Amino acid sequence: MTTSRLVASFILSILLIGVITAADAAFVRAEGQQITGRDNKPVKLRGVLLEGWLFWHGLLWGGGFQSETEMSAALEDLVGAEHAHRFKRRVYENFVTKRDIRMIARMGFNTVRVPFNYRMLESDARPFEYKQEGWALLDRLIEWCERYGVYVVLDLHSAPGGQGRIFVADPGKTLLWKSEKHKRRTVALWKAIAARYRDREIVAGYDLLNEPHPPNGKALVQMYRRIIRAIRKVDRNHMIILEGGKFSTDFSFFPAPLTANQSYCFHTYTFFPLPDKRAEQIEAIKRIGNKHNVPIWNCEFGANTAEWIKETVDVFEDPQNGVNGWIFWPWKRIPGKNSRRYRHLVEVQPPRRWVNIAKRMKRPAWRRNPFGRKMSQQEVLRGMEEFLDAMRIENTRTDRKIAKILTDFDRHTPDGGKRSRGQTRRRNVRRPDTSIDQ
Repeated sequence: MTTSRLVASFILSILLIGVITAADAAFVRAEGQQITGRDNKPVKLRGVLLEGWLFWHGLLWGGGFQSETEMSAALEDLVGAEHAHRFKRRVYENFVTKRDIRMIARMGFNTVRVPFNYRMLESDARPFEYKQEGWALLDRLIEWCERYGVYVVLDLHSAPGGQGRIFVADPGKTLLWKSEKHKRRTVALWKAIAARYRDREIVAGYDLLNEPHPPNGKALVQMYRRIIRAIRKVDRNHMIILEGGKFSTDFSFFPAPLTANQSYCFHTYTFFPLPDKRAEQIEAIKRIGNKHNVPIWNCEFGANTAEWIKETVDVFEDPQNGVNGWIFWPWKRIPGKNSRRYRHLVEVQPPRRWVNIAKRMKRPAWRRNPFGRKMSQQEVLRGMEEFLDAMRIENTRTDRKIAKILTDFDRHTPDGGKRSRGQTRRRNVRRPDTSIDQ
């Protein structure tokens, strides 16, 4: 090769490196123990969980401990399969709209974590074939988030078979861990997602499995490795987000980082009279983050008093703890009976007919229409229609106290409100006319 060709080749290599580096700098990435955004500036992911939309369970909709599959079956029992399927499509259209994303952005949040059920993209009857209507929902959401500058974390809340037995995993008869076919479907699904969204900079990362309950830590690490290998064949841009065992509180079994550009994401809840272990949890996850030199952040917390929520946000915002962000659970829901104990951000006000439907969904099939209190199909359909209208953001109420706790970012900024590029800036909070102020 001549000298001139060597020089030309060298210059081309430098230019390509520059192009690749510039492209990488536009994506959210794990850099050491920090999460960075555009221009490699540190970014704190502060946001909300859009649960109840592409993934359901009873506690969000005024019911009990029912999975999405159980709720769908109950609705089919009450109104028939055709009406139940139409209702699900309408939920996808109504529960989260462009107005939700606009409100989330105006409140000052910069991230949405998007739980989805694999069934939204893939049918058990036709495995490895993906539904165009499911892709359309994610495509539309990502476009909205690009418009309003809100990062998207894609979160597989229910994998084929279910990654745990509890209702929030919407499990099937055979769990993910006991079926090679379910494992292959999970790997293939993530590869398809990564191939579709590999160039979308607004996607902050891929949360591979929500609150996994594996038989042991080794099984979870092996599953993660399989998914990561498939993703990295088509997408080297996006951050991989790994949750631990025991409701994403135990990370002790990770031997080392499983890939470049990954973070560990933990959950924080204190239910009932259980001991408060927030301080211990932070110390444990900090040790793993320090040892592996990867970022830590919280991708789910909430369901508690206003005081507990404020204390927890303060812990996450303390620079000494090195937490790179947090996600509040959930964005909106029908409040439970003890709504002062388990505070929420946005309240869906349930119509009377839907309250009766939710009660029936909690019961076994033979008790859904007890003698003397039967709801006609027409009445159930009217209740479903009223609920579809109530869930739209313009018909909800915002808890102002919780909104202030979650969006008062200035109290965590040591320089009195001055922020570097990439940090969340609080905007004027857009609230519906009917707001809660407690």
